[in-house]
Amino acid sequence: MRDYPTLKALDAFRGLFALAGVNYPVMRRILQAKLTMDRRRTPTAFSQYNAKADDGRDRNALAGALWLYALMGLIMVPFVILGDAFWFQMSLVFGIFLFFASTAMISDFSSVLLDVRDRNVLGTKPIDRRTIGAAKAVHVFLYLATVTAALIAGPLVAGTIRHGPGFAALFLAAVALIDLLVVAATAMLYAALLRWFDGERLKDTINYVQIALSIAITAGYQVLARSFGLVDLQAGFEPSPWHLLLPPLWFAAPFELLLRGTTGTVAAAGAILAFAVPIAAIALYARMAPAFERSLVKLASHGGKPRRSGSRRTSGRLAKLLCASREEQAFFRFASSMLTAEREFKLKAYPSLGFALVFPFIFLFQGLADMSFAEMAATRWHLSIYLGGIMIPSVLYMLKYSGAYKGAWIFRVAPSADRSAMHRGTVKAALTRLLAPVTLLLGIAYFAIFGIGFAPHFAAAALGFCLYAALCFLFSKKTPPFSESFVGAKGGGIEMIAFMLLLAAFFLLHLASTYAVWGVWAYIAVLLLANRYVWRTAFRVS
Repeated sequence: MRDYPTLKALDAFRGLFALAGVNYPVMRRILQAKLTMDRRRTPTAFSQYNAKADDGRDRNALAGALWLYALMGLIMVPFVILGDAFWFQMSLVFGIFLFFASTAMISDFSSVLLDVRDRNVLGTKPIDRRTIGAAKAVHVFLYLATVTAALIAGPLVAGTIRHGPGFAALFLAAVALIDLLVVAATAMLYAALLRWFDGERLKDTINYVQIALSIAITAGYQVLARSFGLVDLQAGFEPSPWHLLLPPLWFAAPFELLLRGTTGTVAAAGAILAFAVPIAAIALYARMAPAFERSLVKLASHGGKPRRSGSRRTSGRLAKLLCASREEQAFFRFASSMLTAEREFKLKAYPSLGFALVFPFIFLFQGLADMSFAEMAATRWHLSIYLGGIMIPSVLYMLKYSGAYKGAWIFRVAPSADRSAMHRGTVKAALTRLLAPVTLLLGIAYFAIFGIGFAPHFAAAALGFCLYAALCFLFSKKTPPFSESFVGAKGGGIEMIAFMLLLAAFFLLHLASTYAVWGVWAYIAVLLLANRYVWRTAFRVS
């Protein structure tokens, strides 16, 4: 295994670990194995980054993702260099950093802090618990330090140039304290969840945080593009005692005290909290660590209360309503269960749903910068709802993947006379479970902005999405659903670009229909007929 630079730097503290009763050579070997596995593990925020190179060799997925973290860190640069209003500027900077650091840490806790392999593999070897615990703690801090370095590289350099070395020293101290707070707070959060909930509930929580992080990273690109549009950052800020409830303000307080000479009770209290709370939190976590380690056994269990049957009943009713044959109904119910239950599929596919919700609103907010709601309601900006359709190709593409793909042999032995029913039922389940909720949420928001006159346009967009989904399946490779491994899965490439152009064609047809008196209603009639024909023919399998 490779001898990493971080391990060489850690060797300087060998004596301290020995004084703490840690077997340093053994801990170093454990860390070496963990760091090697980290190189092969793709961080969940960038789960679409392929961990295999084209020649089949392992790619350093973490290193590739760190470049993206560094890019996201550039969001903080304008707030660091524009002006000297440290209360306002640094509160924003540390708020952004706290968000990214905590969500990144939570999203990867399933393979870092909540790693049950230590208990199963190392716990059976002649290694004392203190050494195992030290290896896990150092691994956690090394991971967070790596992500932190990528996030703060841009603002640290910019702030040092703008404000001098004193700023750099305070900034590094502040992010180090925030890292301590993030580790302690997140560990205690999971300790509480492990105390009150079963392992399955905790795994679900981790999964949804991972999905939220992926969405936040994508939305952050839009924030980044607009952050550099700031030309003058002047903000008056009068601190009040209630501001001490906001952790980012704690870490901004030392900048006001030491760099601007600001005095006052709030500034002094904030600076004290910035130092005292992280230290107290990490000390509390150290006391809780033994009980926390004992609770990790829940993660290896699959027990807990059985899931309620209400979802199955709803799936059965929808299957009878939307599917013609019993075979199609069976595949509809099966696909519905997979879409809502399999964590790995949700992690890969659900971020697309978030993008479909985020992008239309980003587009609307851009328009609202130049006009009022009343003015926008009189325009054709309602057609931006078609941005919600960007998720359809990626979700349909992901339907062929599964973490339990080895069970796909059942499709080859299932006594089904109509193989097209398998695909039709699966796609209908995806549209019902994934597309319909997103489209309805967008519809509610658009009705609030554009009024009841948006109704025919909403109907046309919904019918267009249904036809679009069928066409995407028609022109894609016919692979049995959930039959391939996620390992080596790629994004679809040229095929996805072609599908995006097809979505643009639907948008242009809808736009053209708005210039005729009854154009939208005629377009709806055409879509109804086209859906009826395409849905009958697109799923035929030779």
